[in-house]
Parts: sequence; structure tokens; C-alpha cells
Amino acid sequence: MRRHRFAFQTEDEATLVRLRIRSTQEMLRRNGAVVARSTSSETLRLTSDDGGPAVFLKRYHVSGARRKWRGLFRNTFFGHSRAAQEWQVLLRLQDEGLNPVDPIAFGEIRTFGFVDHAFVATRELEGAIPLDIFIPKELAALGEPNRRRFLDALAEFVSKLHRSGFVDRDLHWRNLLVRRTADGGFELGKIDSPRGHWPKSEGARTRGAARDLAALDLPAPGYFRRTERLRFLDRYAESEDTGRLARRVLEHRPEVKRREGNRRLRGEPDF
Repeated sequence: MRRHRFAFQTEDEATLVRLRIRSTQEMLRRNGAVVARSTSSETLRLTSDDGGPAVFLKRYHVSGARRKWRGLFRNTFFGHSRAAQEWQVLLRLQDEGLNPVDPIAFGEIRTFGFVDHAFVATRELEGAIPLDIFIPKELAALGEPNRRRFLDALAEFVSKLHRSGFVDRDLHWRNLLVRRTADGGFELGKIDSPRGHWPKSEGARTRGAARDLAALDLPAPGYFRRTERLRFLDRYAESEDTGRLARRVLEHRPEVKRREGNRRLRGEPDF
């Protein structure tokens, strides 16, 4: 038995009509420019001729018996799919004023309870690019004052997320967006948050925040001076002891590196 689930924010219905993604079937069939692809997912950038805002459509595809049974043990059979979890996280972050990224729709197709396809659509944050492109390509040209402004904006954004109790568990440069503001500052945004959650225990929140910071810091030595990395932690920590925080971050670096490996940044030049 195949079941379709589709949800959207009421105020975004006109956007779904304009882009022809008003159902799970349309979201599955829709073509667009591919901006990212993995073995189990793809992200499309959708536009229309009327010049309205673009939308990013991330589609998860679960094929093969092995992957479907794996979902049984990862709680996607009884619980939420990755797309459903990301949809709920992005909605809550938006509702609490923590993230400028606007989620507009979510879809899911299951057969006998197993996820076949799932989708989440977000409105493009105009002028924003991922950090793993922005830092390798544009950081060197910023100049010292703007480098400090950028680091301060990033630290304040991450600190605001963590102070709300949110832990991302996937806080890598590729999942953060940045854009310049009218006053010359920087605005950050978060995408791709299927593993994000709000732990109940203080210990889990503390460990999760340290892992997030370690993930952010993993590629940083190649682009930021040690004094800049400490400035970031100092701005993030506010009244907390920066040295103690730095030690916690360093403790989690090996764990994050094992999980992340030597993944290349998209903005790095090809040699």
C-alpha cells in the first residue's frame, strides 16, 4: 500500500503553484538545475519565467531492500524520515526567529511504511552562498575589518542557535549560508538540518555544541589564523572561559574528522 504525505505553509501556496510543485507527484517529477547530488539525494534550484524567488528542492530517494530495511532500525519506519525531520527543524528555527531560511513545503511517499521518496523545499535566501564556497573564494579579498565582521556574525549566529538549546550535529561549512547586508555586515543562515534537535539534558547540549564547534573548526586552520579562531570562540563564548571552551572543541575534533574524512570544499580551486 502506497501512501503520500504533503504539507506546506499556507502563505506559500502561490509559490508552489508558480513552480508546479503542489503535490508529491509533481515534486518527484520536477526538473531543475542540480546544485548538489549524492548517492541518495539531490538538490535542485527551481525558477519560473515570472522572475519570482527561486526555491531549492531537496529530494531523498531510498532504493533497494537493504536501504529500506536500514530505515527500520533508524526509526524512519516508525518515526520521521530525514526530510520530515529537516522540515520540522527548519519550521521551529524560523518560528523562533533563529534562522532566515524559509521552509515552504515537505513531501513523502511510503510503501507499506517504508520510505521511497521524501522532499523538502526552501525559499532561496537571495544573495547567499554556502560557506564552503564563500570562504575559499572570497575571504582573502575581504580585508581585515570585514574578516572580523564576518567572524563576529558567524559566532553570534552559532551562539544564538546553541543558547536556544539547539544542537545541529551537522554544522559544516557546506550547510551554512552567508550574504552581505545593506549596512555592509553579514547575515548567516542554516540549511540541511535533518539531524538537528533540542536535547533535554544540559550535558547533551554541552557535548553537542562542542561537536558543532569542532565541525566548524575542522577546515578553519587552512583559512584563518589562530588568533582569528580564538576571536571567534571568544565572541561565541560571551562570559564563558574561552580557554576551557577551546579545549572541549579540540577534544571533539578527532571524532568529527573520522566522520567527515578529508571532504573537499566546493570553493577550493582545482589543481
